[in-house]
Amino acid sequence: MRPMTWMPIPLAGGGTLAHAVIPSDMTAGEAEIVCAVIRALVRTPVEVKPAIEPCVETERSELRTPTDLEKETRTVVNTERAAYYLNRKPQTLRGWACHDDGPLRPLRINGRLAWPVAELRRCVGLRT
Repeated sequence: MRPMTWMPIPLAGGGTLAHAVIPSDMTAGEAEIVCAVIRALVRTPVEVKPAIEPCVETERSELRTPTDLEKETRTVVNTERAAYYLNRKPQTLRGWACHDDGPLRPLRINGRLAWPVAELRRCVGLRT
């Protein structure tokens, strides 16, 4: 197997258009041909935008307008909302619930996890 090298493909005006993996023994002239072909194929750099919303099964409107934990009026919240407040991934909280080894315990309502807001406030150091 030939050794390979990671090569940035520069834009004409500065910055980097893409990266390519090329053979390490490729000459500079051959590498420039590869760069020219990729530049020709990709006329305009694609702007990568970060995901605004996480991909979870929950009400979309709830995640679009997060409320502060101090202003939360509900007594319990779902796993996604609790994970948001604790700055953790929802799967981490599900693991805590499954193994009973997290800093707080959820309630189980019809097989679903409900996280007490008072316990969330205690966990993050807010007074209830």
